[in-house]
Amino acid sequence: MVGGNPQHDAYGFRYWKHPGAFAEYRSTGTLGQFEGFLACLWSASFAVVGPEYISMVAAEAKRPRIYIKNAFKTVYWRFGIFFIGSALCVGIVVAYNDPVLVGIVTGKSSGGGTAAASPYVIAMRHLGITVLPDIVNALLCTSIFSAGNTYTYCATRTLYGLALEGRAPKVLRKCTKGVVTGSLSQLGNQPSRSGEASLLAVVVEIPGLAWLLHLLCVA
Repeated sequence: MVGGNPQHDAYGFRYWKHPGAFAEYRSTGTLGQFEGFLACLWSASFAVVGPEYISMVAAEAKRPRIYIKNAFKTVYWRFGIFFIGSALCVGIVVAYNDPVLVGIVTGKSSGGGTAAASPYVIAMRHLGITVLPDIVNALLCTSIFSAGNTYTYCATRTLYGLALEGRAPKVLRKCTKGVVTGSLSQLGNQPSRSGEASLLAVVVEIPGLAWLLHLLCVA
């Protein structure tokens, strides 16, 4: 922001002014910016799904009132730093109408679903930084494995609990010494016909909507 990059470009909050911090979606002006915020809300909701899974570990913990309580206190800091802070940083380092970003999102350019689509990587390449994009790739790999372990545990634990209560097939009560996993994520790799929404987008929006409903119920 202050010119410490290889190009010595002190961009500051340039992109918050031109083209602006919020993109217009359907309408123009303030209403269009609000619609743009709502349009990206589903994807953003999918990204923050997970902290409530800590409560599922209570069934496995020896002293849940102590350990689960301490673990959940860190959620507030994680939300503030990783999600809110990251959202602010993305708007600072790259504009929403950046040609590379728009090309990847619209499918006109390659790199969708990879680290090349990350706004951070796009900003690093614009500034001539060559090492940090590789570090981002490595961090994404660790994040994928971490999320996969969490979702596999929560999915199997939920099905097992439902089977014990008679709300799921009895075959799900059987436990083995090994680990048998399954995933719906491969559905996102199925091709979609022209003019239709990607199946991956639907798979992403379902848990995002479920998480928002969960928050409404808790509130």
